Amino acid sequence: MFVLFEASVAVSYLLSARSPSLPPLPYGTMPDMAKHIHSLRSSLPTPVGEPKRNLLIASVLGIVTVLAVGVGLMYDTNRNGRAVDASESSYTAPVLNNTIEKPDLEAIGQRLLTPETYTIAVVGDSTGNGKDEWVYMLGERLARLGRGVLIHDWSVETNAYVSETKLGPGGTPVINIWNGSASGKPSQYSIDHYQDLVPAPPDLLLVSHGHNDVSTSSANNVRKIVRNVTAAKSDQQAIVILQNPRVDQKAQSHDLAIDSQRTIFAAENMPTGIIDVDSAYRAEPDLTTLLNPDGYHPNLRGGKLWEQTVATALGLPPG
Repeated sequence: MFVLFEASVAVSYLLSARSPSLPPLPYGTMPDMAKHIHSLRSSLPTPVGEPKRNLLIASVLGIVTVLAVGVGLMYDTNRNGRAVDASESSYTAPVLNNTIEKPDLEAIGQRLLTPETYTIAVVGDSTGNGKDEWVYMLGERLARLGRGVLIHDWSVETNAYVSETKLGPGGTPVINIWNGSASGKPSQYSIDHYQDLVPAPPDLLLVSHGHNDVSTSSANNVRKIVRNVTAAKSDQQAIVILQNPRVDQKAQSHDLAIDSQRTIFAAENMPTGIIDVDSAYRAEPDLTTLLNPDGYHPNLRGGKLWEQTVATALGLPPG
């Protein structure tokens, strides 16, 4: 940069060759050098004719060059400063972990067996509200395994929990089961009443819907329900129960609803687990032996198969 600057000054000197001797150009800051050049120009005698034009041209060239060099030096200084700042910085950009972790069902089962308070919330329909159905059967298994269980019973008449059933040994800690299985209600009901159905953040949310749903909206509604847990960014976990098949006139529509749930919630990018009761039923040679005469509510044998499927998925021992 300084070579270019001095070259511009030399041009000025050459073009004004008839000028008297000039003192040497000092090195210093850019403003100092510009002032020096200006003083040199002022000390020159006023030429006439061609030398005057040459001197004028040389002066303009010198000033332009000085400005160009100054801007260049400022740019180089700023650029080098930024490079040094970046290289000397100890900052390390964080690595984002976008890995989706699905619930470890057997680890959940192990927690159910440890002597600590644990909360399960169930939202669903009439396939889980009776004492001869899978939710109560699961509570009874845990009680036989030595856990104290307290089941809270939901009423669709009052839209509230109205009674409690204690199972197993007394004392604490206990497993609280908020059984929000609402007879005759679709998944939209669980969305609308979620805060009442799940009055406290659960360790585990079990969602069992489909029978009372429209096939095209079932999976999307279930997703809205589980997001209450999965979006909490905590240790809460959610499992979707793929309900039993039907053999009545709504069988095809129900199959579509369950298949859409399976496709969505079994995907690796969904932070939910699934327990496939539907497939467990279909593995039996005759579905009708698992169902009440209405063609979709599980009978006692069907209820036991449902509960056994859940217990097996959670790795619970026989009780």
